[in-house]
Amino acid sequence: MIDTEKFRLRHFVEKLVQQGECLVHDDPVDLIDVAAVLDCNPHAVWFRAVGPERAELAGNGGA
Repeated sequence: MIDTEKFRLRHFVEKLVQQGECLVHDDPVDLIDVAAVLDCNPHAVWFRAVGPERAELAGNGGA
């Protein structure tokens, strides 16, 4: 059997957080404001509460 759990995006993002390459944004944010947080940000960002659904989202705006 192949261990598909180790290939989950969540595990990759958690590893980036541990390495200091991903910022965690815990505060609720409107979807329309996500781009402003990502814009010119050299790190990945893990949003933990986006929009009215409080969905999780990971992104990177690039430098």
